[in-house]
Amino acid sequence: MLVDKSQYTQQTYGGRVHSAYYNESAGITDDDGDAVDEPITVEDTAKLGVSWNSGLADYSTYGPKWIGLYRRIRFGRLLRYPSAIESPESARPNDLSARFGATYSRATVRYQREKIRELLKARFDTQKLSRRGYMNELRQSKTVLSPFGWGEITLKDFEVFLTGGMLLKPSVDHMQTWPNFYEKDVTYLSHKWDLSDLEEKIEWAIENETQRREIASQAQQRYIGHTSGSTAAEKFVSHFQNVIST
Repeated sequence: MLVDKSQYTQQTYGGRVHSAYYNESAGITDDDGDAVDEPITVEDTAKLGVSWNSGLADYSTYGPKWIGLYRRIRFGRLLRYPSAIESPESARPNDLSARFGATYSRATVRYQREKIRELLKARFDTQKLSRRGYMNELRQSKTVLSPFGWGEITLKDFEVFLTGGMLLKPSVDHMQTWPNFYEKDVTYLSHKWDLSDLEEKIEWAIENETQRREIASQAQQRYIGHTSGSTAAEKFVSHFQNVIST
């Protein structure tokens, strides 16, 4: 949810804050015209609240397959809580993983990824890998870049937490989430939406091993604490009770 609830009372280009940003700052437009979100009243903003985000699922190497199989046969044991795959302290020969697609139908959504590819093409391969190859690369990478997609939160964020690299992504200071996996310079390293400091942040991550590992460790601990940790269920039930009572 947006921290500034008043933004819901205004029309937003593309229905996304980052779409509106690239429309205004770079003149990017979507093929479907001036797509906007319909605003709500100031009174209705009081009804807004955060439930929980998509991180509470299994994003391990074979997690998506188990979930897909469960949808067909509804066998409960296929649903598993994710466990950490690799420690942030493990040896990581790869400085940066930046694998992502850029084929979104809306130009304002794919623009950030296209610009990142252009910036990094001389140093890093951004083309997608097979699932196993991708997860193996994450395990060996010190830092993992995770651009916005249809939304600011992407499944890659959770895969990074499990595999122990440090998450590098555009700032999400404008958002409130539960669980709060996104605490700047504590659980992830942020860069600006205009990408002006992206290469600087990558160099910082390469050169500052102790701080990088600490951020990765804090992120993994927080993620596991809300998914497969011993008190994860209690945290969820407590939050759920708060949601339905307010």
